[in-house]
Amino acid sequence: MRRAAAAAVAAATLLLPGCSDGGDLPDSDAFRDCLTEAGADPGELDSPEARADAFADPRALDCVTSLEVEEQRDLLSDVFTTEELAAALAAWVAHTAETAEDAARTAGTLARAGGDPDEPKVAGGALDELVAVAIRHQEGRSAFYEEWSEDAEAQASVPDADPVSGPSLYLDWLEGHGPGSPEQEEAAEIRALQEQVAAAREEAAG
Repeated sequence: MRRAAAAAVAAATLLLPGCSDGGDLPDSDAFRDCLTEAGADPGELDSPEARADAFADPRALDCVTSLEVEEQRDLLSDVFTTEELAAALAAWVAHTAETAEDAARTAGTLARAGGDPDEPKVAGGALDELVAVAIRHQEGRSAFYEEWSEDAEAQASVPDADPVSGPSLYLDWLEGHGPGSPEQEEAAEIRALQEQVAAAREEAAG
């Protein structure tokens, strides 16, 4: 399985979890067995705090991907903050063996299940950008990302308390290069992934 991921993409701050008790676990022995094999105790996932902690592990979140959209929503609704969800999705992308296209579709569906559609970073596309950059870096950081990470001026604009903003600023940096440049071509590839993530998220909302 793919394990490499950009640390700046996967980083998250510890914030308060959601206040909902969430829905019951799906009545599926296969799902519960999957959780157990992933190291999560199904009998203890009865609070948002417990679920946020469990599904931060990509092995446990992988179990959720086999569920129907409504079941995913019942399980993850009001569990994560946007920052926690971003970290969980980036970790899952680094973990999965799915192709980029399939990972975009699956991650977009999970983003809808666990995200607040009215939260600006979700509605505005920042979460989709983060997932797209993570997918692009499934095999390791690109040379462009390394260059951006070492650019002191560029890094000065990244808020320490807002890890979700990093990928957006990285894309801005790529697109700030001249037309036809390799950087702009890289940005276009990531934007295409972003559109796939967003399309899956919006489809799941319907």
